[in-house]
Parts: sequence; C-alpha cells; structure tokens
Amino acid sequence: MTKHWFFGKSDQVAHEHSGKYYYSSSLFSYTWEQLVTAFWLRYPNPYSSHVLSEDVLDRRLTDDGKVVTIRVLSKTNHMPKWGERFIRGPQHVYIVEESIVDPVNKTLTTYSKNVGYTKVMTVDEKCVYQPVSSDPSMAELARSACIESHVFGFAKAIQAFGVERYKRNTTKTTNGFLYILEHLFAASPASDKGPESLSSRISALTAKAETFREQARKAKEMAKTKTSDFLHASNTSGVPQSAS
Repeated sequence: MTKHWFFGKSDQVAHEHSGKYYYSSSLFSYTWEQLVTAFWLRYPNPYSSHVLSEDVLDRRLTDDGKVVTIRVLSKTNHMPKWGERFIRGPQHVYIVEESIVDPVNKTLTTYSKNVGYTKVMTVDEKCVYQPVSSDPSMAELARSACIESHVFGFAKAIQAFGVERYKRNTTKTTNGFLYILEHLFAASPASDKGPESLSSRISALTAKAETFREQARKAKEMAKTKTSDFLHASNTSGVPQSAS
C-alpha cells in the first residue's frame, strides 16, 4: 500500500507536485521504545478533541519482521466562513493511516491522507520516528506534508490556509504526545520502569482517558445527527439530485 502514497513515490515525481510543502521535526526526551508505546495510546488526550474515532482495519507481520497497521480516523475541524462555499454539510473527514514499525532499525514510519473533500484539499503526510543517533535516550519525529487543492481560482489560497492549519495541528499533536509520555514515564523519562509499573501506568491512563472518550463519543453523535439532518433537508428540498 505504501507505494500509493505521495511520499512513497520517487523524488522526481515529488518535485513535480504542485502542492505546498511543510517540514518540521520535534525532539523528545524519551527513548524510541517509549515513543512507540505512546503512539498507540495517544488518543484520546486533552489536545485531541478534534479526533472523533480511530479503528484498526488491518494489521500484519511482514516476512522481514515489520509490523504494518492500517487505521482509519475520523476528525473534525472548524471551517472558516469563506470555506463553507466549498463544503456542504458536516465538517468532519476520514483519514487513512498506514504505519510501519521496524524494530530492527528502530523506525516507526506513518503515511496518512484524507479520503474526503479531496478536491477541496488533500493533506498527504509522512512521519518518521527514530532514535537520535548521538543520544539513544532521546527520539526524533520528522514530519513531511504536502497540501494540495484543486479548486479552480482558489487553490493557492486554500493551500496556504491548509499549511497554516497543519502547523497549528502539529502543535496539538506534539502536546498530546507529551501528555501521554509524561503520564506513562513521568518519574524518569529515559529509564526502564519495568513491565508491572508500565502496566499500572497504562491502566491509570486508560481510566483517566474515559473522560476524553466520552467527549469524543458525544462529538461523534453530534456529527452523525448533523449528517442525518443535512441529508434529510437535501432530500426534501425539492432540488433534483445529480445522477453522479
């Protein structure tokens, strides 16, 4: 599946792409193993109210020992007034994420892309989590993103808006990551706390996360209600529906 993602293509094709690009990196005072543990436990957290749900579609072990996981997440983001002319109905979108954990080379690579409203804007992202070569007690997250729009006459403006929103969202992601890491490995980030201690911390974190899950469930139900109301209004408005 990786080859179908933008960032899985050749560098020559990448340079011919018409979208806007954004690159950033973050350093964490935690080991790569701790970062990977937190990755699977990062939702919900106080900074992820825009994440409504996450579901695993597929998980497999490759012949060379990598763990490949496909997930779908539903997210919502407030649309500015000028954007409402391009998007009708509820403002939530599905994101497909492919992650590849390589325990031998100690890398976690993720590819994610929205599968809704793709004509208005697509965000194609690649993230690489790996240890800092000069200090194995620390880990680095390197992000690459391409934001594209195909709305005639507005593409550049929408892409510029998309880059700024992506920057803000990466700040939320980093803060959410730190929240989970601090709750799992608060006493001594780089030290091994042992399986019993880690298990109890995960249990405590799961219990605390129930509040955030409840908020996400309510947001998801609200989104479903808005979708139902919108579809009902469309079907009863008397406006002929497109055959496509």
